[in-house]
Amino acid sequence: MKSISLLKILFLIILILFVSSCKKIIEDKIDGRWRRVNVNNVTSDTFEEWQLNNGSLYVDSIYVNGLYTNTISYGEYVIKSKFFKRFFSVTKTSNNSVVSFGDWKIEKLTKQHLIIYRPESGLYIEFEKQ
Repeated sequence: MKSISLLKILFLIILILFVSSCKKIIEDKIDGRWRRVNVNNVTSDTFEEWQLNNGSLYVDSIYVNGLYTNTISYGEYVIKSKFFKRFFSVTKTSNNSVVSFGDWKIEKLTKQHLIIYRPESGLYIEFEKQ
């Protein structure tokens, strides 16, 4: 009887360590500069660049040749894990029309690609790492 309880406690500890280490890996992988893919106009002269760094979020509008940069939003985010699903959650923002509050499900996260999904609206946003 004691061995079963000990195994349950050990399993729970391992599970907690696994989930917390996965969250740290995601936070490290998501930090950086991400260019939003404009799926409606791939030849556009301007694009959005999202800078994610330790919970800080900056969204800039950039002209392709780099002569023009304008910060259009800034705020804060956290990474959440819910039942083995990962979420990018915006907690503060200066401009809600660019980045809406709440949870964005992380559909894909690699070294070069990020896709987030807003279940309530069905909106997908795709990024490429810079």
